[in-house]
Amino acid sequence: MYHDPVDDVYLVTRHADVLAGFSDVTRFSNRLYRKTLGRVFGPTMLEMDGADHIQRRKVVSPVFAPTRLEAFYPLVESVVGSLLDDVAGETCFDLVSHLANRLPGTVIVHLLGFPS
Repeated sequence: MYHDPVDDVYLVTRHADVLAGFSDVTRFSNRLYRKTLGRVFGPTMLEMDGADHIQRRKVVSPVFAPTRLEAFYPLVESVVGSLLDDVAGETCFDLVSHLANRLPGTVIVHLLGFPS
């Protein structure tokens, strides 16, 4: 567990601790989101805990059913290929900053029909 003194939050990274945190919303919450991205995007499911999160998740979960997600495979594969093309020939690169951080937003931009 890491304490971030700037935002006064603890970041939980060990698998066992994460599982414990998911089942204990009294001691663990999404406060970091509220203090960072929540200021930009406003209230979302990402900052909700307990019953509020569960209620909203039930509403959106059908959209994320495996059969629905399969339709996105070609788009995601195309975006991943494009992002990896950006680092082609590099002997070393940061996978998180070059791929993982950019992938969700890039896919969403395509789904919304905005130019990339």
